[in-house]
Amino acid sequence: IPEVVERIVRLSDGLRQKKLTLPIQGDGRETRAFCHVTDGARGALLAGERGGSGEVYHVGREDEVAIGALIERIGAVLGVELTLVPGERPAGGTPRRCPAIGKLRGLGYAPAIDLDAGLAETVAWYRDACLKAR
Repeated sequence: IPEVVERIVRLSDGLRQKKLTLPIQGDGRETRAFCHVTDGARGALLAGERGGSGEVYHVGREDEVAIGALIERIGAVLGVELTLVPGERPAGGTPRRCPAIGKLRGLGYAPAIDLDAGLAETVAWYRDACLKAR
Protein backbone atom coordinates (compact mmCIF):
# COMPACT_ATOMS: atom_id res chain seq x y z
CA ILE A 1 0.00 0.00 0.00
CA PRO A 2 2.77 2.52 0.80
CA GLU A 3 4.41 1.95 -2.61
CA VAL A 4 1.09 2.51 -4.42
CA VAL A 5 0.45 5.76 -2.53
CA GLU A 6 3.99 6.96 -3.27
CA ARG A 7 3.64 6.14 -6.99
CA ILE A 8 0.29 7.90 -7.30
CA VAL A 9 1.56 11.00 -5.45
CA ARG A 10 4.71 11.11 -7.58
CA LEU A 11 3.07 10.40 -10.96
CA SER A 12 0.19 12.82 -10.31
CA ASP A 13 2.61 15.66 -9.55
CA GLY A 14 1.81 15.83 -5.86
CA LEU A 15 -1.89 15.00 -6.43
CA ARG A 16 -2.36 18.03 -8.73
CA GLN A 17 -3.28 15.76 -11.63
CA LYS A 18 -6.73 14.26 -10.93
CA LYS A 19 -6.68 11.57 -13.65
CA LEU A 20 -3.82 9.14 -14.01
CA THR A 21 -2.90 6.09 -16.07
CA LEU A 22 -1.11 3.64 -13.81
CA PRO A 23 0.74 0.51 -14.99
CA ILE A 24 0.33 -2.43 -12.60
CA GLN A 25 1.87 -5.87 -12.24
CA GLY A 26 -0.57 -8.58 -13.28
CA ASP A 27 -4.09 -8.03 -14.51
CA GLY A 28 -5.51 -6.64 -11.27
CA ARG A 29 -7.62 -9.73 -10.52
CA GLU A 30 -5.00 -11.19 -8.19
CA THR A 31 -6.31 -11.20 -4.63
CA ARG A 32 -4.76 -10.51 -1.27
CA ALA A 33 -6.07 -10.31 2.29
CA PHE A 34 -4.75 -7.20 4.03
CA CYS A 35 -4.42 -6.88 7.79
CA HIS A 36 -4.00 -3.62 9.70
CA VAL A 37 -0.78 -3.56 11.71
CA THR A 38 -2.76 -3.14 14.95
CA ASP A 39 -4.68 -6.36 14.27
CA GLY A 40 -1.47 -8.10 13.24
CA ALA A 41 0.27 -7.12 16.46
CA ARG A 42 -2.76 -8.13 18.52
CA GLY A 43 -2.82 -11.53 16.81
CA ALA A 44 0.90 -12.11 17.34
CA LEU A 45 0.62 -11.23 21.03
CA LEU A 46 -2.37 -13.52 21.43
CA ALA A 47 -0.52 -16.42 19.80
CA GLY A 48 2.44 -15.82 22.12
CA GLU A 49 0.29 -15.59 25.23
CA ARG A 50 -2.27 -18.34 24.61
CA GLY A 51 -0.82 -20.45 21.81
CA GLY A 52 0.96 -23.73 22.16
CA SER A 53 4.75 -23.86 22.26
CA GLY A 54 6.19 -24.54 18.81
CA GLU A 55 2.81 -24.08 17.10
CA VAL A 56 2.36 -22.03 13.93
CA TYR A 57 -0.41 -19.41 13.81
CA HIS A 58 -1.32 -17.41 10.72
CA VAL A 59 -2.22 -13.82 11.54
CA GLY A 60 -4.33 -11.70 9.21
CA ARG A 61 -7.80 -11.35 7.78
CA GLU A 62 -9.72 -13.75 5.60
CA ASP A 63 -11.55 -11.22 3.42
CA GLU A 64 -9.80 -10.91 0.08
CA VAL A 65 -9.72 -7.97 -2.28
CA ALA A 66 -8.63 -7.87 -5.92
CA ILE A 67 -5.46 -5.81 -6.30
CA GLY A 68 -6.99 -3.71 -9.10
CA ALA A 69 -9.98 -2.83 -6.90
CA LEU A 70 -7.66 -2.01 -4.00
CA ILE A 71 -5.56 0.33 -6.14
CA GLU A 72 -8.71 2.08 -7.37
CA ARG A 73 -9.86 2.50 -3.75
CA ILE A 74 -6.49 4.03 -2.88
CA GLY A 75 -6.86 6.41 -5.82
CA ALA A 76 -10.34 7.38 -4.62
CA VAL A 77 -9.03 8.14 -1.11
CA LEU A 78 -6.34 10.31 -2.74
CA GLY A 79 -8.86 12.02 -5.04
CA VAL A 80 -7.25 10.65 -8.21
CA GLU A 81 -9.22 8.75 -10.87
CA LEU A 82 -7.06 5.88 -12.08
CA THR A 83 -6.96 3.96 -15.33
CA LEU A 84 -5.04 0.76 -14.64
CA VAL A 85 -2.81 -0.74 -17.33
CA PRO A 86 -2.25 -4.47 -16.76
CA GLY A 87 1.26 -5.85 -17.08
CA GLU A 88 3.10 -9.10 -16.55
CA ARG A 89 2.86 -10.82 -13.21
CA PRO A 90 6.33 -11.07 -11.67
CA ALA A 91 8.04 -14.46 -11.83
CA GLY A 92 6.86 -16.50 -8.89
CA GLY A 93 3.87 -14.20 -8.39
CA THR A 94 0.74 -15.86 -7.10
CA PRO A 95 -2.85 -15.07 -8.05
CA ARG A 96 -4.07 -15.43 -4.46
CA ARG A 97 -2.80 -14.96 -0.89
CA CYS A 98 -5.11 -15.41 2.06
CA PRO A 99 -4.16 -16.73 5.49
CA ALA A 100 -6.12 -19.49 7.21
CA ILE A 101 -6.66 -17.92 10.63
CA GLY A 102 -9.02 -20.49 12.13
CA LYS A 103 -6.40 -21.77 14.55
CA LEU A 104 -5.77 -18.24 15.86
CA ARG A 105 -9.53 -17.57 16.00
CA GLY A 106 -9.68 -20.58 18.32
CA LEU A 107 -7.55 -18.57 20.76
CA GLY A 108 -10.00 -15.65 20.61
CA TYR A 109 -8.50 -13.65 17.72
CA ALA A 110 -10.87 -11.47 15.72
CA PRO A 111 -9.55 -8.72 13.42
CA ALA A 112 -11.17 -5.43 14.45
CA ILE A 113 -10.11 -2.93 11.76
CA ASP A 114 -11.83 -3.40 8.41
CA LEU A 115 -10.11 -2.68 5.12
CA ASP A 116 -11.78 0.66 4.42
CA ALA A 117 -11.02 2.11 7.86
CA GLY A 118 -7.44 0.87 7.79
CA LEU A 119 -6.98 2.02 4.21
CA ALA A 120 -8.21 5.55 4.96
CA GLU A 121 -5.81 5.84 7.92
CA THR A 122 -2.83 4.31 6.12
CA VAL A 123 -3.29 6.20 2.85
CA ALA A 124 -3.69 9.51 4.70
CA TRP A 125 -0.47 8.94 6.65
CA TYR A 126 1.58 7.98 3.58
CA ARG A 127 0.00 10.76 1.47
CA ASP A 128 1.05 13.34 4.04
CA ALA A 129 4.56 11.84 4.33
CA CYS A 130 5.01 11.75 0.54
CA LEU A 131 3.77 15.31 0.06
CA LYS A 132 5.99 16.55 2.89
CA ALA A 133 9.03 14.90 1.28
CA ARG A 134 8.46 16.67 -2.07
